[in-house]
Amino acid sequence: MAIKQEQFNFDIFPKVVPQDKQVTITIRPLGDHVAFSKDLQYRIRIFPMAEGLHEGISDMWRPNDFHYFVKVDDDGCIRFNHTFVGEQSNLVRLSIDDGSLVGKKVYEDNVFSLAPDLVGLYPFRGDLHMHSCRSDGRESPVVVAANYHSTGYDFMALTDHGRYHSSLELQRYCSKLPLEFTVVTGEEIHLPGNCVHIVNFGSKYSVNGLVRELPQVQEKGEDVSWRALIPDPPPVISTEEYKAEVNALIPELNLPEAEIGDAKFRYAACVWAYRHIQRGGGIAIYAHPYWNVGVWQLPESFTRVMLERHEFDAFEVLGGGSAEKDFQQNQLQSSMYYAMRAKGVKFAVVGSTDSHGSTFLNPASRVASTLIFARENTQESLIEGIRKQNTIAVDTFSGHYRFVGEYRLMRYAVFLMENFFPLHDELCFEAGRALKEYATSGSERALAILECLNGRLAEQKKKYFYFD
Repeated sequence: MAIKQEQFNFDIFPKVVPQDKQVTITIRPLGDHVAFSKDLQYRIRIFPMAEGLHEGISDMWRPNDFHYFVKVDDDGCIRFNHTFVGEQSNLVRLSIDDGSLVGKKVYEDNVFSLAPDLVGLYPFRGDLHMHSCRSDGRESPVVVAANYHSTGYDFMALTDHGRYHSSLELQRYCSKLPLEFTVVTGEEIHLPGNCVHIVNFGSKYSVNGLVRELPQVQEKGEDVSWRALIPDPPPVISTEEYKAEVNALIPELNLPEAEIGDAKFRYAACVWAYRHIQRGGGIAIYAHPYWNVGVWQLPESFTRVMLERHEFDAFEVLGGGSAEKDFQQNQLQSSMYYAMRAKGVKFAVVGSTDSHGSTFLNPASRVASTLIFARENTQESLIEGIRKQNTIAVDTFSGHYRFVGEYRLMRYAVFLMENFFPLHDELCFEAGRALKEYATSGSERALAILECLNGRLAEQKKKYFYFD
């Protein structure tokens, strides 16, 4: 996401404001080469984008557009007060008032006006499904975190195969540093007798850690400190006990014979995992059913039932794995999501890389991400945002972005990707690089840089989002 040419020369803030409420907008020149003249009068014109073009007027002028005449303030900025109507992006055009109808254009940019239910919710971008060398990934947990933070991620969950302890390791390490980056507990769950991949985002205890024969327990034992954030998670049980619990669920679920057939245990095992994740306060994610391994990972009939019942919390509608097949997988999952919405079935969507290598040398390392609209960049607030379905899945497979999710949130996401995140990502880059240097070398200089940078993202959000 490249910075727009206009953003090199001028800064407009706030960029996001409540709809139907008067606010003061500031336009600041970024250098003497674009300084405003105190000898001139300027005209501000505002075009609500959802209203479209006025027929036959090539310069976009419409009789009902708002316009103001302004002078430069003592600090060199231009300010105006305006009430932006409705939830939409609004084009703000600044021109020199030369007596003509249009004037000489100096600068234009956008301001987004939000409906009340989204006011107070900030956009946080991150990944809910990725791997480190603690399972089959290439880099250590903290290097994965640093690499992704440097590309603009606000949060991530480390979801190593069969292991929760690596996410705890990373969370504990990062929590001691001056970082505006949230590590959420997580794991990819692989249960005996069930080939469905399930992602645990944010549960306070490990689901892999409930079954004695799985890697989490085999590597770390039953020690609660490595399998939970709480002191009293459910006890560890044997594979036989787990299978008995799953089999006891099957009659309760009343599964359709034609669609599920002999996959009843598999489906019930998913529900068993979902319920444990939810009991632990986390988000249960149904992951990549159209993963192409020569054939699709799961029968389409199984996926249809899973989506129609949506006993999970979120659907991984975009994901990675094998870069050459990601496009096919994601298109099918996106189409299935919209088919469900057309039937009135709604659930949260997320996008994740499922990366096993966090550098640009891995083609799948940047294929997708998730925007979560939440009050704070904390594990609890991010989980709340997903539960309320305030999410957009972001596809960057081709190097450009497109979105999957509710149309209303998409319109907002388009604005954010063009007008906010390029500036946000610049700040993340410096912090991510310093985190990697400190984690790999112990450099006191890198730690000092982190301390110096800490707080800049919060200040930037306060500047660009007017939520008072």
